[in-house]
Amino acid sequence: MRYMPYYKNKKLFVLFSIFLCLFLFGFAYGAKASLMEELKRKIKENTEKIKQIEKEAKKFESKLHEARDKKNTLKSQVKELEHEIYHLNLEIQKTQAEITKTNLNIDLLKEEIKEKEEQIVQLKAQMAYVLQLLYEADKTSFLSILVSAKDFSDALNQKEYLRNLEKQMSLSLAKVNLLKKDLESNKKEQEKRAKELYLLNEKLADQQEITNNKKIEKKQLLKETKNQEYIYQKTLAELNRQRKNIEKETGELEKKLKEAINKSKLPKGKGILKWPLDNIRITQGYGMTPFAKTGAYGGNIHNGLDIAGRTGTPVKSAGDGEIIGVGNNGRYAYGKWIAIKHNNGLVTLYAHLSLQKVKKGQKVKAGELIGYVGATGYVTGPHLHFTVYAPDSFDLYQSSKISWLWIPVGAPLNPLDYL
Repeated sequence: MRYMPYYKNKKLFVLFSIFLCLFLFGFAYGAKASLMEELKRKIKENTEKIKQIEKEAKKFESKLHEARDKKNTLKSQVKELEHEIYHLNLEIQKTQAEITKTNLNIDLLKEEIKEKEEQIVQLKAQMAYVLQLLYEADKTSFLSILVSAKDFSDALNQKEYLRNLEKQMSLSLAKVNLLKKDLESNKKEQEKRAKELYLLNEKLADQQEITNNKKIEKKQLLKETKNQEYIYQKTLAELNRQRKNIEKETGELEKKLKEAINKSKLPKGKGILKWPLDNIRITQGYGMTPFAKTGAYGGNIHNGLDIAGRTGTPVKSAGDGEIIGVGNNGRYAYGKWIAIKHNNGLVTLYAHLSLQKVKKGQKVKAGELIGYVGATGYVTGPHLHFTVYAPDSFDLYQSSKISWLWIPVGAPLNPLDYL
């Protein structure tokens, strides 16, 4: 006969406990919700900031093109370098805003993870308490409840209460499982954001290095020319003369190498190489292009594709392979270049880079960052020169005109046959 009063007290205590848990949870949730809303507001602010920087960069693009069109004067050359430095600084600001936004996203995810972990702990505590009640109730048979109850209705109410506890237990268990799935998803998203943050910090460091190189280039230009137009024009004329000689001898050598190709051993299949840039706009194709017909390459073909890109645009490996060459031709030929030998035997060349991110002998995967678009070597503006060479044809050739200059050569193939 002791069961009834004990059970009624338990029932009141359970109701009080649930009310207290809900009150405390609501108070804690309100504080967390406030913090999470603040994080979301800051994320939104940074998203808007990134959009504004992108808008400013796009607006400035026309000024950059205008300066390039008039590159043949010292004043316009200096202006172009200043415009590129300004543009790179905008990219740095954008990357910094993206880093801030990613950090805020990570903080938000940490709060969501913490909230879900606390909810799981609370639900488990409630479940443990309900289990204890059910265990104690299970030790008392329905007949005992019936005997101890004032009437049959009261006994049924108590039995119904036990059923409700069991139902609540099932619901709590389902909620815990759902929270666990959400928790795992949030943790994966946090890992993804952390990886993004690492890459953004790498990108920021690279952008700062490219910007510093541009500042050095401007300083060197002014030092060499002593800020005098006639010295600049004299230097330009000499570079142009040497360029023609270098391109002629390189073109003739590559022509002979191409004639010696065993076409039956060439890899076949469109799509076996990937595009080295994310956004593709070809400014000059492969072969005897209109520009090549002007005698630009000493009467030889254009041995690759010129793909438009701003200074600092990421350049990626066209396939799995090994870095077989990383060089710098200075103000001649390809400027800063990288060569990769792929698993199918083809060799790809990436030229006029502003920054190289790999070393000779390094293994790379398709789509992996290897460098950034630039305007090194002899060019009219920043772009990527992309060449595909036949297997076993790639080598470095020492120029007969400039003793220190070693130029990458090979039997060129049409890249569009493999992209």
